[in-house]
Amino acid sequence: MKSSPSKPEVPELKESIAPGKKTRKRSLRRRIIFYLFPYLVLIILLLGIELGTRVFLPHVPSLDLYVRGQDRINIESYQQERTFEGDATLGWKLMPNLENRWWDYTTFSTNSLGIRPDREIGSKPHNGIRVLCLGDSVTFGYRVPESFPEAPLNFNRDHHPYPVLLEQMLADNNPDRPVEVLNLSTPGYTTHQGLAWLRRDIEKFKPDLITVNFGWNDTDHRPQSDRLSIPTDRWNITRRWLSAQSQAVIYASRWLESSLQKIGVAKNKSDQVLPWQPNVRRVSEAEYVENILAIADLAQKHDARVVVIGQVYRDSKTNPDQARLITQYRRSLATSMKEHNIPYLEIPELTEAANPENAGLFGELIHPNYIGHQLMADRLWQFLAEQGILADLELNANPS
Repeated sequence: MKSSPSKPEVPELKESIAPGKKTRKRSLRRRIIFYLFPYLVLIILLLGIELGTRVFLPHVPSLDLYVRGQDRINIESYQQERTFEGDATLGWKLMPNLENRWWDYTTFSTNSLGIRPDREIGSKPHNGIRVLCLGDSVTFGYRVPESFPEAPLNFNRDHHPYPVLLEQMLADNNPDRPVEVLNLSTPGYTTHQGLAWLRRDIEKFKPDLITVNFGWNDTDHRPQSDRLSIPTDRWNITRRWLSAQSQAVIYASRWLESSLQKIGVAKNKSDQVLPWQPNVRRVSEAEYVENILAIADLAQKHDARVVVIGQVYRDSKTNPDQARLITQYRRSLATSMKEHNIPYLEIPELTEAANPENAGLFGELIHPNYIGHQLMADRLWQFLAEQGILADLELNANPS
């Protein structure tokens, strides 16, 4: 019998291809490692720098990153202890939980929210009325009460800023209604910061009424406007917050600022290091009005009434250029509020037109003293009654 021819052996395809696959996998893995290695080294290096900065150098607060130049000088002048801290949205704010802190001839306390009422603010009470007083150092109550560094606790406890006085008047005349007047103000703030603050926190506070008073800081000059130096879009707020988490970034930023100042000094052939070169207003006249209109619109959308208070200023002789700007801004504001039917209160005695008779109402050029604050509270009370604002409260013609 013939034997059938044997079949030729065919090598298994799986075995012949497998080595190639393994080679390609190893090659891909090596390429990934090759490309990622520099980034890994960079990350380790940055982490090492950050760790070394935190271990060997003093801690620097976020305020150093957020606030520079004249703003930094203003808020850190005449302080015995640190009073302000950085805020990614607003630039700076009062530190929370201060107790009898002395700053620039003012002794005050703050609550856990970093606002001047030293009591805690919870949810809005049922059937309660809540007023927000949005503003700058005038509303804050700069030097009200007045105190001195050698005896910071020696001050008159009957002297209060107008938000406190307004709350007392409302509460005394409405004993059956919970009434809160919150002083939502910070020294140095402009309408740009006030609008950003209200946008962020209006839902939390749920106000029935918002009073608005800004002025001098908006007209002040800086190298950049607030809109450029403190942008309030979500990306820039997030970027600033992330930067403040790194001590290395803060130190690098300080070094860069110092280097630029030295370059500027060398160029100007001057021995003085100037931290800022003012050339534009912090908030232009048009933007000042637009910001307050935006605040009023935001209040309306949240079912809150609004009262805009005209800028206060003592006289036109001490600083004529500044007084001219204050007058100009105030006139534009009054015109716009009338056009948009927004309640506007101007207190003639607290404007430069009343000088020199108004000298006893001011502590200095910009800020009313405790007598001026009492006048502000009285006029605001009368205005609320005349305009029918907070109509469900008892507003006697004579609050006292």
